[in-house]
Amino acid sequence: MRSNGLTAAGYTPVADVDPRLADGLLGELRERAIAAYAEPVATSSMSGLSGPEFVTGVRERLYVDVAHADQVKELIRDRDRALVDETNDDLSWARIVAEFDQPVGADQRSWPADEDLREADPVADPVADAVADAGARSGDTGARSRDVDPADPTTGRLDEGHYVPPPPPPLPQLDPVNQVAWVGLVGGPLLLVIAVLFSIALPQFLSLLAVAGFVAGFITLVARMKDPPDDDRDPDQGAVI
Repeated sequence: MRSNGLTAAGYTPVADVDPRLADGLLGELRERAIAAYAEPVATSSMSGLSGPEFVTGVRERLYVDVAHADQVKELIRDRDRALVDETNDDLSWARIVAEFDQPVGADQRSWPADEDLREADPVADPVADAVADAGARSGDTGARSRDVDPADPTTGRLDEGHYVPPPPPPLPQLDPVNQVAWVGLVGGPLLLVIAVLFSIALPQFLSLLAVAGFVAGFITLVARMKDPPDDDRDPDQGAVI
């Protein structure tokens, strides 16, 4: 590969030229401050649609700064057409491949302008618009706008999308008898299970107390169960006697 000493961000092939012409073009493009280089390529031809491909000559492919490609094409069109080839298939393919390596600028795009994303319009606030309209009708738009605070409910602005749940009801309170019954119902078996798991020898009276507490607690809770009020009975369950 031969270069004219200048560099560019991207190159594209413009023509396959005779080696005798390549030296002169590289020097001329250097004088025009256009980066370029040339590398040998074997041009080929076909003897027919089904015939084998064979080499017809060796030329040099001229690569130039992509920003000046059109200018260079106009320049070489004035040269001897026998020394310049701009239409062979291999050159066309090389141009396609070179396009993938070209740097893309911020202002360059490969899609239509009407497909650009547009900034979303700001969401209108109907409550604020209503307050502003009311202030305009009363002749005191500035004062009303300053008095309305979206975060302060005392200013009179209603936030229709905000739901404040009511406070939860208080937890039910057990009477002392039920509390003692639950302690016996749960505490008695729990004491016996702990004694078995940890191999603790409980006194006989304590074991009997745990069993008695369980039985007494169970009977007490069953006996103190209240029937639901008459208003809560299911009317489909028959008459209340």
